[in-house]
Amino acid sequence: MLLDLEADTNAPEAAKPLIATPAMDYGGAISPNGEWLAYNSLESGSGEILIEKFPERGQKTRVWSGSNSPVWSPDGRELYFMVPSAGGDGAHDVMAARVEAAPTLRVGEPRRLFSGFFASGSDMGPTVALTPDGRRFLMVRSRPGAPVSGAYTNHARRLIVVQNWFAELRRSRSEDAR
Repeated sequence: MLLDLEADTNAPEAAKPLIATPAMDYGGAISPNGEWLAYNSLESGSGEILIEKFPERGQKTRVWSGSNSPVWSPDGRELYFMVPSAGGDGAHDVMAARVEAAPTLRVGEPRRLFSGFFASGSDMGPTVALTPDGRRFLMVRSRPGAPVSGAYTNHARRLIVVQNWFAELRRSRSEDAR
């Protein structure tokens, strides 16, 4: 859905469908410059990532089939996504595709960055994020051998966040030195 923030938000026309196909379309990610929308679509019958102009939409550019979780790099020059690894053991490959927007949209051949056991395609919502500087990924790990996609029960059930870990490390070292 697309919400017009300048309209009366209580008016029915303030919110309208952004993508309205008979298929399942989900996981949209707007580029950092606000001009492009990458999303997952089942419109063709198989899962694929598409990019379209935003918000006017139009021509769809296919990035990859059989993938999900599109995430833009902070500069908008790459699109990252996950695909099931070839081994069928539940691992995923994290891929990167170069994106050139001018003068027309062009997407380069995706390349594999790294592999691992990461949650993808579940009912958890987004399972991958990128730090603002684009140097690190934050991902939800899955158990080795877990299905490539599926319900939340196949993946991590808790998230542990450690804050101020440098201070904790220094405190721990000073206690060990005693």
